[in-house]
Amino acid sequence: MKRILFSIMLAGAMLLPAAPVASAAQRAGGHGHVRAGVVVGRPIIVRPYGFPYRYYDPFWYGWDYPYRVYSGPEIVTGGLRLEVKPNKAQVFVDGYYAGVVDDYDGHFQRLDLTPGGHRIEIRAPGFQTLSFTTYIQPDHTTDYKAMMVPDGR
Repeated sequence: MKRILFSIMLAGAMLLPAAPVASAAQRAGGHGHVRAGVVVGRPIIVRPYGFPYRYYDPFWYGWDYPYRVYSGPEIVTGGLRLEVKPNKAQVFVDGYYAGVVDDYDGHFQRLDLTPGGHRIEIRAPGFQTLSFTTYIQPDHTTDYKAMMVPDGR
């Protein structure tokens, strides 16, 4: 009901300025002139109820958020993409478990690390441990491709 009433008022407000306005200045054949600081002979713009404010709808939240989300300072990281076979091998970064290789081998998958040097170890049963040192650059993803060597036992 409110939306129908609002639509009718909006249509009326749009048609009102197009209606002919007969004022004393127009009847005299002149243009609008200023009398005591008031402009005479100009169309009056009538705005619908609530304009420029939004109409009330309990399920409409408006164009902006009622509060701002503060995420804190942005942390600069770099990335390491691992393409190692077998992909079920465990990944350790600086001695701490980080997951399996399969979590960090896709196009949109990477191991986020702080910039600087890191020691990476990849372990899998039946294979020799693969370890290397890498330097992670800020806002850059480094690709590492390798194949683990089977254990000779």
